[in-house]
Amino acid sequence: MQPVHLLYQPGSAELVEAVSGVLSVPVHTREIRGEVPLTEALEDTPDGATLYLLLDDALFKALLRHTADRELILCPLPWRGNPHTCRGLLLQRDWRAQLKAWQAADTPPLYDRLLQANGELVLDQLTVGQRLGFNLTDRWQRFRLLLRNLRAMRLRPFTLTTAKEAVIRCAALSLRVGEAGRLQHKAPGLCPDEPALGKVAALIYAPRSLMELFGLFWRGRRNPAGRLPHGIGLVKSRALILTSEQTFPYVIDGERFASQRLEIRLIPVRCRIAQGVSLPVDEQDREVIRTRGIPTEQEDIDFFSRRALPLFTPASEGEFADLFRQLRDSARFSAPFGVLLTLSVLLATVGLYQNAAPVIIGAMILAPLMAPIVSLSMGLIRLDRELMRRSARTVALGTLLSLTLAALFALAMPFEHLTDQMAARTHPNLLDLVVAILSGLAAAYAYSREEIAKSLAGVAIAVALVPPLAVAGIGLGWLDLHMFSQALLLFLTNLIGIVVAAGLLFYVLGFSSLKTARAALGYKLALLLTILIPLGISSYSWWQEEQLYQQLSRVRSIQVGDQQLPVQLERMRQTADGPVAVLTVTLPSGQAQPTQQAVLAALRRQLGTERPIEVRFVYR
Repeated sequence: MQPVHLLYQPGSAELVEAVSGVLSVPVHTREIRGEVPLTEALEDTPDGATLYLLLDDALFKALLRHTADRELILCPLPWRGNPHTCRGLLLQRDWRAQLKAWQAADTPPLYDRLLQANGELVLDQLTVGQRLGFNLTDRWQRFRLLLRNLRAMRLRPFTLTTAKEAVIRCAALSLRVGEAGRLQHKAPGLCPDEPALGKVAALIYAPRSLMELFGLFWRGRRNPAGRLPHGIGLVKSRALILTSEQTFPYVIDGERFASQRLEIRLIPVRCRIAQGVSLPVDEQDREVIRTRGIPTEQEDIDFFSRRALPLFTPASEGEFADLFRQLRDSARFSAPFGVLLTLSVLLATVGLYQNAAPVIIGAMILAPLMAPIVSLSMGLIRLDRELMRRSARTVALGTLLSLTLAALFALAMPFEHLTDQMAARTHPNLLDLVVAILSGLAAAYAYSREEIAKSLAGVAIAVALVPPLAVAGIGLGWLDLHMFSQALLLFLTNLIGIVVAAGLLFYVLGFSSLKTARAALGYKLALLLTILIPLGISSYSWWQEEQLYQQLSRVRSIQVGDQQLPVQLERMRQTADGPVAVLTVTLPSGQAQPTQQAVLAALRRQLGTERPIEVRFVYR
């Protein structure tokens, strides 16, 4: 039985006896106290021998340099002194488990190539650029590392040249380079191909925004979709040359370097190295280049390499062109726009007179006012004067047309009767602003995503632009200043809420830079302040209504003389003088009935309020 050799360092001496006991063959042990004793030990080792190694990473690299041209089998055992060796060769954490796995197989999985970067051996992997810590398994550790380095997050321009002289220009935050099979095995979600040895792989991390970077950090090595996530590219080749006009830092197994050129290749060696996992060898000459999700156009490379990462990902050129074409068309006051607006205003006015909610909803769907308001929001967030001018003109003309049509209709009607649908739009409050903001977010998102544009009908119903205008026009026709002002306030609340919220979402979606968004912030704050003051005053009536509702909803009956009469709160009705509660009092039939005046007096005594109430009497 051929003996094996066990080379160990003083720090691993306590393991020597245990390892020798597990091996089923004679073991020649030798303590190594540096590179010179290592050289002497190798001179005494015959070719064809098997060496078990308890050496730290630095000595293992020295051993590889000395044995590259010798017929030896190298079996490094995992221990605390060689973390890069363990990770690079996919060894198990426990040396006993790894040794038993090798013994269980007919022969250990062996590999005969070494990874080099500018002549330096790479045991685990090479990290170029910003250290991101994607190899950390703990998400919170990754985020802490991210936060510490947040200010340095900027893409660098790189050029990668493959063995077949394919040239890839890109901007990247970091590159993670290693032996392809091992890198794929350690990050299967980011390298969706089957792991195979024999090539150099480079994972290119190039998030286009901090939000995209946060997403990559949270995902870590997981990628259930089975394809490269956006912001990551992959290149596999027999060799890679990485260059940049700027000097870039890189780290090999914890050791720091800097250069403008980095040659990475696999070097065939005569010695064979045992690995923890058996992987096939890819003998094909096919290269893999997947760079769809990273900046590769020169314009994008220049944009991202000259500034810190933006908070949100800028929209692509195609998305930007399509949306702007649509919004510029929507900003014009065209004949179809005028026809649709006329029909929707007239339909809404009829529905208000009829007190018919379905008719009013139909008018909301027909109304085309949402489009120029969203265009105005984009013009503000990008400070596009032409788009602002066109869309503001369209909104102003549409508003005047709506008010005029509704006022003329009201003058033509022979009666003046405030319906519930009209009254509901004469008491705006802060909740209406919340509805407008949410609707503005939904509208901006629907416009930016063509596949969900059909949802705009639902947004139009939610925000209800035309009915308040129709009520304001009716108020003009009736010369009712309070009705006109309150309905117009509701319309302006919807208008400003949409403009502010849609602009915010357009910025989030990347259709505006931070510089223009900051400049537009002043305009948006001014708009909000102009509407918040009157809206806050108007909300006082709503607050009174809620107080009265809470007070009356607790009343179940009243005592009138010796009779207990049931009371029910039917609804709250808004008037120009404030909220009015509508109550139902049930009176007994066939008995001596209290007078209505007695019932009203008893109600006021029990409620303790002077606010107006309406009482409806029913008999049982």
